[in-house]
Amino acid sequence: MSETITHEFWLVATVQDCKLDAQKEVAHAKFFSKWHFQDAEFPKRVREGRRKLVGEGDQDAASLAEKLEKGTMLKGKMLDEAAADAAEEHPSMTFPVNLDLLFQNVTGAVEVLKNLCWVQFKDGVVSVQLVMSFAVLAPMHLHEFPYDRHIIPFYLSTRSWKDKAGKHKWKLAQTVPSWAPNKYAEDKTILSEKMTVPDTEYEHRLPECYFGDEKDANGKALDAKPILCLHVQRRPEQFVVRVTLPVFIVVSLALSVFGIKGRSLEMEYNAAFTSLLTMTAFSFSVQSTLPHVAYMTIGDKYFLFGFLFHLLIVAKTLMVSASCEEDSYSSDLEIGEGIYLLGTTWCQNVDHWGALTLVAAWIGVHSLMIADIWYPKLISRRVRQPWDFLADRFAKYMTVHAVGGTTSTPEERKQYKDKNPVAGAWGPFTPRTRKESNATELH
Repeated sequence: MSETITHEFWLVATVQDCKLDAQKEVAHAKFFSKWHFQDAEFPKRVREGRRKLVGEGDQDAASLAEKLEKGTMLKGKMLDEAAADAAEEHPSMTFPVNLDLLFQNVTGAVEVLKNLCWVQFKDGVVSVQLVMSFAVLAPMHLHEFPYDRHIIPFYLSTRSWKDKAGKHKWKLAQTVPSWAPNKYAEDKTILSEKMTVPDTEYEHRLPECYFGDEKDANGKALDAKPILCLHVQRRPEQFVVRVTLPVFIVVSLALSVFGIKGRSLEMEYNAAFTSLLTMTAFSFSVQSTLPHVAYMTIGDKYFLFGFLFHLLIVAKTLMVSASCEEDSYSSDLEIGEGIYLLGTTWCQNVDHWGALTLVAAWIGVHSLMIADIWYPKLISRRVRQPWDFLADRFAKYMTVHAVGGTTSTPEERKQYKDKNPVAGAWGPFTPRTRKESNATELH
């Protein structure tokens, strides 16, 4: 078996104004990137037509090769992989990734800002800048909503090929190589993020590049691809202010009926019913902003608690109603002034302590949610998933999501699973933090 020949490249990327659409599970971003790789014969290949540069300006191969040898930056130029096919070279040799599909999870059309692209050759290193706008698939992990956090993944589509020398593959360096340009502070960081417009819904954390464990459970090497990950976590205060506080106030108004002297049972029931309708409207409003999922989020459990809470209010009202007899001198039953069938003391205790218990439970739950805004360790830090878990989950999603089509046989599916074990295909991700990185957390 021939050995794999690795061709190392270096990437410097900045994601600007990335917006996550939770309902559609996609993220829209503008991607600025500089790609560096070694190719001492690049100008020669351009002169011979084995590499073609397309774009604005001069198109003469000899002239372009001469400018490259002088270190001139060719603005508005891009590589064209068609020239490699014509020269009977594998297109994967021209660039570390497919120029038409930089990331495997790109969805929809890609807009290339050609006027910001350029190509340069210096000291045996080819540098290419690509700037484009596109959307990427970003599967949501909403079990902890509204305390959820997500990665916005850019799953690099690194390439490989075979020739007489053996198998070749491109590999992203985990630290800045000695041969890579080091002119600006950003050149030492694989990924950084820039937000020109504040994001009120999510808090943006330090982005990282995750490198997969390249061995499966049996020790077999895998062609793991790096994932550029933006880290975002929802601001729970948005949910508290826009949803839980209005719900808390409405239900508290319904509970306040218990403090009215001479109240009627009909008054209690109507207040609970009106409060229930209001909570139902808020529930539908929240669900309309999220994708349909097959599991219950913490937000769903909160609303379920609210519905069950109203059931307890009605149950308490019915219990008091069934235990009381209307006073012969009153046309309407007024709690506290009627005659109790099961004894005045027992019924008064059910009415009084039942109401206080409901009020205490309602205030206690919401006090905890409000306090979490200032003390995240109460809820947020306890329920949020680690970033590497989310990256590992996405890698598995991209690897085995489409296993077994409608035409595959059971034998074919078994062979696929034997070669690609789900449990051990991807090991835990190890965040690679570079000390020389100048990136800071964005809030």
